[in-house]
Amino acid sequence: PEQQKNVINRIFHYEPVFNNEKEFCSITEFLQSFLTVKPELVKSCAADFFNSVAQGHVPDIPKIISTCASFEPRILFEIFICGIIESQEKLKSSAAGSEVSFMILKLLRTSLNNVEIFNQNPSACLEELARNLMHINYMNDGILKKLA
Repeated sequence: PEQQKNVINRIFHYEPVFNNEKEFCSITEFLQSFLTVKPELVKSCAADFFNSVAQGHVPDIPKIISTCASFEPRILFEIFICGIIESQEKLKSSAAGSEVSFMILKLLRTSLNNVEIFNQNPSACLEELARNLMHINYMNDGILKKLA
């Protein structure tokens, strides 16, 4: 962390002490501060998406797309996926939950690849992801609702 702060100060000439600005702990956090949509908002949308699916509801994908600026630049979609990963961490507390968590992580990797590599529309990807998560939830007796 200290090395990354030094890089931010030396390379980007960012001195938060002099400007009364936020001090960043990592280079990634510093660079993400320039995004059009704040990463915290994207992760909040991801948590809402996952909780909606866990409760058995279809998430409001157009609202998510609108809030996250159509995931442009694409790094916003990666942040969204990371937000879902953080939201499903509680599943690892049980054996059945760990198995479901593994299935979810495979789905998330596939979704990320579909958008980043195969240029799938994020909206279509989220619809497919919601359907697949609901299927996993159904096949495992609603474990997402119980543990999430």
